Amino acid sequence: MSGSIRRAFLADLTPGQRVLDTETSKYLITVLRLSKNDEVSFFNGQGSRAHARILEPHRTKTTVHIEASTFSDPTPPTLHLCCALPKGDRAEWIIEKCSELGVSSIRWISCDRSQNPKKDHTKRLERWTKIAREAARQSHNDWVPTLHATTSLQETCDIHSNHTRIVLDTSNAPSAVNQSTDLSKAYAMLVGPEGGFTETERELLRTAGWRPMSLGASILRVETAAIVGVGFIRAITNETSKAC
Repeated sequence: MSGSIRRAFLADLTPGQRVLDTETSKYLITVLRLSKNDEVSFFNGQGSRAHARILEPHRTKTTVHIEASTFSDPTPPTLHLCCALPKGDRAEWIIEKCSELGVSSIRWISCDRSQNPKKDHTKRLERWTKIAREAARQSHNDWVPTLHATTSLQETCDIHSNHTRIVLDTSNAPSAVNQSTDLSKAYAMLVGPEGGFTETERELLRTAGWRPMSLGASILRVETAAIVGVGFIRAITNETSKAC
């Protein structure tokens, strides 16, 4: 097979010969168009990857031989995205792009001005999970972010009470992340709804120790703010890691 080894998600990386499930077989043979003796790199979304060789290609039951897996830690720092759920399918943009950027988890938050704050989104979780896995595959990231159910702002504050907490703000607040950032710490970044936080919610965040960080004077959509905010933190911390 010419070019780089193709990647695919596989939850169980136990070494040895294996007949793959229909979905994985179809992806390898129909989408990637792999053939007998071609190699593929599987990743399980939890930091492990393993090389494998196709023994018997089949659209529904491909047989492969999987080698011993290797493990890699996630890129520091650990970053949890807490975000108000945007309208329509824009949540998929957040999941895709922030998975490419290597966030550890994505948690939807319910605010007073959230869109459909009480709607049950569990039926969308399967599609969201597939989007996160595909984004990790494409970006050669061996970690797939954990996708959490919607929680209240108070619950979110409680869950991330031991993390360095950052809330995106349209004020001229100084950056809460810089090149002296401690990469050993876990960070939580909060993105509010397009209508903004209420004054009661702002007071809750101040009391809980969330530090404001501005992305400039422009009023950004939720998905834009989330992606730019995560990208900014990744860029700053990448420079920090190079300096270490």
